[in-house]
Amino acid sequence: MTPPPLSPDPQQLTAATSPPSVRRSGRDRIVVVGRRRAGKTVFLARLYETLWRGCALVDGVVVGEGAPTAGRRVVEMSCRATSGAAHRHFMAIIEELQAGRWPAATLGNSYAELIVSYGGRERVLTALDYPGEVFRKAFLEDSSDADARELLAAIDSAAAVIFLIDPSVVVAGNAESHEDSFGLTQAAARIRGAADGKDVPIAVVLTKADINKGLLREAGGVREFARTHFGQMFRSLERTSVFASAAVRSAPNPLGATIPHADRPAENVVEPLRYCLELIDVVADQSRIVEARRLHREANIAVERHEQSQRQVVTKSWTIFAIAMVLLFAVVGVVTWFVVSQRA
Repeated sequence: MTPPPLSPDPQQLTAATSPPSVRRSGRDRIVVVGRRRAGKTVFLARLYETLWRGCALVDGVVVGEGAPTAGRRVVEMSCRATSGAAHRHFMAIIEELQAGRWPAATLGNSYAELIVSYGGRERVLTALDYPGEVFRKAFLEDSSDADARELLAAIDSAAAVIFLIDPSVVVAGNAESHEDSFGLTQAAARIRGAADGKDVPIAVVLTKADINKGLLREAGGVREFARTHFGQMFRSLERTSVFASAAVRSAPNPLGATIPHADRPAENVVEPLRYCLELIDVVADQSRIVEARRLHREANIAVERHEQSQRQVVTKSWTIFAIAMVLLFAVVGVVTWFVVSQRA
């Protein structure tokens, strides 16, 4: 099965055909970016399946029905696609996985937008799928091609970013591994270098954790693996976390081919998104507090200025009154003196 692309060719994008997220301005969405072979197609399909059905997070972790929740923080999470084509695309991938078949590689550029509901708030999640050459053009070659500009525009509009990385590609030491490490570091630096980018959450997701567990264990764990291969990124970034994700388990069939087993729940596909959403809310709450304090200060300054102005008016009024009274007494004195002098 070869799913249709979810977006037009970026060379043909116009204001009328661009997705809503491309037309919006400001940091208003969560962007998922993964290079070729990062496992993004399966990751996003499993994420969509989980959220479409709805799930509960207990203390930040997805749990199944019947899990104990007494005394623990429980938050409901769900999503819906912004188009029927995107919904059909993701559910078709799930059906392929359930049938024990891997979905065909996505050809060309694609995007999908999901409206994610979490804790009573809604956020837009934009999933971008680009061939390796587009990622390379955007972050290694400074290309001005339309597809590279679209990718950069999405990054520049991100309120949070989820990077998907296949550890086996990173450790291979070939051109793709260097593009992953340098390109993602450049993308993170672009976000942090923007005037409004210092607080943007970045979640690094190491995909296919079930088959890459040996690589992660040899490196000393998930975070140590990320620090080893993305040291520059982690030395210069805050608000960054690392997750090991197994969107779908895989195992060899009797013929020796590796096939998917979608009967078990996905691991760490919702949690990176939850991490981003919570940090976005924290930053938003902090911004609201800062704004409220600023407005309070401005209101106090306005009140002080008004009171000072009123005091100045009162002072001027009393000054004028005093001068008038002095002049009045002076006139009365002169008149009295004149009358007395005339009688004499």
